Amino acid sequence: MLDTAGVQKARQYLLVEIHKVYKQQGVDINDKHLEVIIRQILNNVRIVDRGDSRFLLGDLVSLEEFRKEVEELGAWNIESDRTRRESLGLPLAEDVVSEGYLVASAGDPLTEDVIAASRRSQIGAVHVLRDEERIEIALEEKEMPDGERELLRISKAALQTKGWLSAASFQRTTKVLSDAALRGETDELEGLKPSIIVGKRIPSGTGFALRVDDETVEADEPEIDGVAKASEDAVTVEAPAEAG
Repeated sequence: MLDTAGVQKARQYLLVEIHKVYKQQGVDINDKHLEVIIRQILNNVRIVDRGDSRFLLGDLVSLEEFRKEVEELGAWNIESDRTRRESLGLPLAEDVVSEGYLVASAGDPLTEDVIAASRRSQIGAVHVLRDEERIEIALEEKEMPDGERELLRISKAALQTKGWLSAASFQRTTKVLSDAALRGETDELEGLKPSIIVGKRIPSGTGFALRVDDETVEADEPEIDGVAKASEDAVTVEAPAEAG
């Protein structure tokens, strides 16, 4: 159903069918509780075409991680296009050669024709001079990755969380910790569960941290008995080093 009808239809089907099971037992559960679980088991993407991303073919990544990578590649393409347009007319710093064929000579101005000819010759970048400074101009855009949404069972979905501390506390602790150590991961303790494990204030209510442009801004906190609550420094936990 996920492949043929799409994510929304699959989500609605799971919600209805799970409700049927509980209602047969006379149990009525609010949709929001089931929707949290369904969102987690559908919140994964299997990479089928890595493009120019950092993912590998067949990787299973979270939807948020996949979208972030696409946004970063898109931003790189926009910046690269802007740089190319601003560099038109600047002299080339070196000959542009492909398999012995001279596309443009050093000192020639960078033009649309030179860019088009370089692309046809599969040249990825050229160098121009700006105020006697050598600048690399990318000619090709980054290719976006492609992936398919994948439905995971609950036990496996619990291990696909962004933080390794939360995953390790569920099951397969040794495997989760070993993988995190090999990748050198750092858990930012952004969720409820890891915050509770280490005794950190949970990210909700008046203690919730708003992340804007990679800067953490603490929400205003009410005073208790006339004394403002002390702010809490951000806490991160690094994965344990792999045993020798």
